Amino acid sequence: MRLIDNKEALELRLIDEEENTLAWINYIDRREDVIELAHTTVSKGQEGKGIGREIILKTIDHARKHGLRLYPTCEFAIVVLNRMEGVEDVVLSNI
Repeated sequence: MRLIDNKEALELRLIDEEENTLAWINYIDRREDVIELAHTTVSKGQEGKGIGREIILKTIDHARKHGLRLYPTCEFAIVVLNRMEGVEDVVLSNI
């Protein structure tokens, strides 16, 4: 699985080896270095397989690699991120 940042559509897509979309996060550019995680969607048939958590993990890696901070407003992202340790370097509680 890999994450693709579609900057034109303002979404992060998690795709499999066959290029099938497993999940996506709609985001909003808040500042040059901050993206708001606005909504997370898991593709039909992929629910309950840990795909939602996986896209959050890949998004954290993406943020670190590109010097971004994440501001979650999506309920799912907030719950997942609140359960994680060691993400304070990339997750903002407010802007």
